Amino acid sequence: MYTNLLRELPLLRIYIFILLGTMYGLHYKVSIPITFTTSFVLLVIILAIRTSYKLQKLPYQVLLTSLLSYTLVFLLSAGLASYQHAKRITIISSKPNKEWNIIEIRQALVEKPNTYQSIGEICSEETKTCREVILYIKKSTVCKTIKIGDKIASNFTIQAIPSSKNPNSFDYAQYLFNQGLSGSAYLDTIIYLPADINLVNTCKQALEFSQQAILTQLSQCIPDLEQLAIAQALLIGHKGTITTELRANFQKSGAMHVLAVSGLHVGIIYLFISQLLFFLPNKSLTKSILLILGILSYALLTGASPSVLRAALMFSLLRIGIASKRNINIYNILAASACLLTLWNPLIILNMGFQLSYAALLSILYFYKKIYLLYIPSNWLIDKFWQLSAVSIAAQIGTFPLTLFYFHQFPNYFLLSNFIAIPLATLIVYLGIATIALAYIPSLQSILAKGLTITIEVLIVSLDWIAELPFALSQGWNISLLEFIMLFSIILLSMAAISFRKKLIIYLILLNFALLNLVTLYETIKSSYENELIVYYDKTISSFSIREGLNSKVFYTNSIPTHLSQSITQTSAYKGIVNQIFYPIKENSITFIKGEFSCALIQDKIPENMCLKELNLLILAKFNKLELNNLFNQLKAETYVFDGTNNPYLYKEWKRICEERCKSCYFIAEDGAFIQQIN
Repeated sequence: MYTNLLRELPLLRIYIFILLGTMYGLHYKVSIPITFTTSFVLLVIILAIRTSYKLQKLPYQVLLTSLLSYTLVFLLSAGLASYQHAKRITIISSKPNKEWNIIEIRQALVEKPNTYQSIGEICSEETKTCREVILYIKKSTVCKTIKIGDKIASNFTIQAIPSSKNPNSFDYAQYLFNQGLSGSAYLDTIIYLPADINLVNTCKQALEFSQQAILTQLSQCIPDLEQLAIAQALLIGHKGTITTELRANFQKSGAMHVLAVSGLHVGIIYLFISQLLFFLPNKSLTKSILLILGILSYALLTGASPSVLRAALMFSLLRIGIASKRNINIYNILAASACLLTLWNPLIILNMGFQLSYAALLSILYFYKKIYLLYIPSNWLIDKFWQLSAVSIAAQIGTFPLTLFYFHQFPNYFLLSNFIAIPLATLIVYLGIATIALAYIPSLQSILAKGLTITIEVLIVSLDWIAELPFALSQGWNISLLEFIMLFSIILLSMAAISFRKKLIIYLILLNFALLNLVTLYETIKSSYENELIVYYDKTISSFSIREGLNSKVFYTNSIPTHLSQSITQTSAYKGIVNQIFYPIKENSITFIKGEFSCALIQDKIPENMCLKELNLLILAKFNKLELNNLFNQLKAETYVFDGTNNPYLYKEWKRICEERCKSCYFIAEDGAFIQQIN
């Protein structure tokens, strides 16, 4: 049974080794010359075995050839991934130099309050490498003429994107690195160089023109900004105008996947085009070509995110299979699309959208029919709702570990929100396409636009209502990488248990559950015996927390910003804290003493009457000027911590004085949050 299954899924077998090789290459440095030399030798051996009559008679020849082939795939994938990763690391580590460079515009300019934002590619003749960076271009009249594919010359310095400075917070720098962006640059003066006229640039500009035309049509038909933001996100993946509150409500209700253009939207477009081509036979080559062109055009129009590319590739391969009139294994098609995307860009496996997309689809393909067959309604309407429920449950099974690992929360009413969001999102896409297509018939367009705005409003109100329901969102989930792997192992083993019905697999599932509980218990017991102090980074407020076992106290000077609140919440969840109390700091200074440990925070100026014995820790905040020598003489401490609210222009002088006086000084704005264990 196992052998037959593996024979039916050759591309899945190959992708497993591509994935393993890519992961190895991204985490470990691989010698490119040695890797490709070894790969060439392996290829020669494989060809010799396959072509030589004598060698084919070797015992276990098939097994030997398979092992050598998979080793070859692993090595090539590792070498390719290591090369791409090393190139990025070299780019990021390179020293910024201020000189005139040519930049090719890769993304349409987006207007901000003081600048235009875009993405540009910069190539270096010296290193023979190219890099993509975020551009912030000073507003000028020439900016309005710049299009995708155009080039500009400017004198600038590339700045590294700062990484996260607080524990358990979203690492924006790593996120951009995974997207292929390795820095940012502010362009004060530019020289405009129009793009060369060629097929690639013409296609890029045609897509940009189409996007702008769609945005213009939508803005004319939908006056409400919130409704307009939803329409733009659903139709072409333009999410720049979605408000924080609207995004939060979609997250709480479990319908965030509707806003992100993904396989769901590609599927809707596929069905729409297929219905338009109803007059062509399903297996005709013409219909397949038109469908493939349609979904690939939509993928490019919406920005070609990993989830959209996955869906577009899968539908394209599916149509090729249908047109060739061959038996199609959907798992092989899924693996083929993953192979192509991973080999094209090895770093894509680190992309959250890529992981969620494949996990959801694999889970739907396997679990949907099994869940649906548990109950077959006789009523047509109930049957449709049950089909939607089965798809939603199947998708959640596969994405559950990823949701907890990345977002640390779970929407409890995801079934209810999908009942509402998916049908309405489908209707919005259909109405949106019709509204744009009938721009030259104003009377009919206005009727469709009215229907579109009503549908969007119903979607917003419904999801707002779900988001406000009690227990709509389970928060505070912070699982480790080991726990994440165990959860995924349980899902994969459950799939194997359903397919093969072996007692051994059931025992392995139970063993995984037992180990997962033991790991969780160990982490909880470990945290209960730990005492820890964290001084957080923020430019506007001072805050620090003191944890005693599973209890925590958080001290803060002003209202806590959202990003900092998330870091504090996730840190608490990670450490298993059951009781956390927040204390506002209303005085100029505060002192905390526990046993032999003592720390203090002072703001703006040194208190005249503050006379303490030597502190373990002194936190300094909101100092625009400070005579550090006087501070060292007046207040003794083992470590002086300068938080993010201090004047950054004084750091250089303060560091010099710290070195001269041989004092232990820590600058949070440069080194990140200060963390110390308390005995």
